[in-house]
This record gives sequence, structure tokens and C-alpha cells, in this order.
Amino acid sequence: MRPQNRLRSARDFELIRKQPNKADCAAFVIYLTRAEDGRAFSRFGIVASRRTGNAVERNSLKRIFREIFRSALPDIKNPCDIAVFARRAALRFEFDNLAKRFRKAVEELSQK
Repeated sequence: MRPQNRLRSARDFELIRKQPNKADCAAFVIYLTRAEDGRAFSRFGIVASRRTGNAVERNSLKRIFREIFRSALPDIKNPCDIAVFARRAALRFEFDNLAKRFRKAVEELSQK
């Protein structure tokens, strides 16, 4: 994933989290805000806290969600910022199921 497509600062995550535009799933909570600063690209960030598992499980979840974002990026028409807060239940889902839930949530949130 390119550096321009990453959410990095805690300030960015807090700004996105304060927005009411979110979708709750059994595996994750996703927040989406439209890019209003004239950017032509979307940004993505993932949070996997210690509650989601040990370091190996957290890093695995991060890699999975980054790949899901990377594969969904061509389908995201309007530039936006997406923050995903993973839950421990995400470890029980298959990759395809998580990808389907992610795409559905992004589609619903981008229409609001």
C-alpha cells in the first residue's frame, strides 16, 4: 500500500471517529468520511487493540484488512478516509467473508 493511502496520525483517527458515518459489523467497526481537502486518493487505517489478541493475531488482522482495502480500492469512486477498528471475532471469519462485509459497508457509507 502506498504511503499516501495510509492514515497514520492519531489526530486523523480521532477526526474520523467523531463522524457519525459508521457501520458496525460482528468482525469490525468501520468509519468513513469523504475527503474534503481536494485529494484524489483514499486513505485507510486499521486499529487492532490488545483485546483482539496477541501480537501475531493483531498483525495478521492488520495484513488481512490492508489487503482487503487494496483489493477494494479500484471500486471506491469518491476519495475518502476509512478507519477500521477490528474486533476479536474477525479472526473467526474467512477472508472472502470479511472482504464482502467490508465492501458492503463501504458502499453503504459512501452513499450517505
